[in-house]
Amino acid sequence: PPRPAPTPRPPRPPTPPAARPRPAVAVPRGLQGLSWSLVAVALGVAIAATIFEAISKYGIDNLTVPIGAAATALALTRLLGLDQLG
Repeated sequence: PPRPAPTPRPPRPPTPPAARPRPAVAVPRGLQGLSWSLVAVALGVAIAATIFEAISKYGIDNLTVPIGAAATALALTRLLGLDQLG
């Protein structure tokens, strides 16, 4: 005996477009707390830490880099008057 014709399936509803993936980190909408002096301190500390890393001898960079970076950050914040902020 002949097989009956398969019944057509109803069309699938269209799938909604994929939601845009969320970024892995929070991205601020504005830069309210960012100032040129804060950027200057960050760059100064980064440069100083690199120099301390390069000139430290005998494997004591685990001590000299953090202490030197902290001293640089303290000096730059006082120099630029960032320690006076409320």
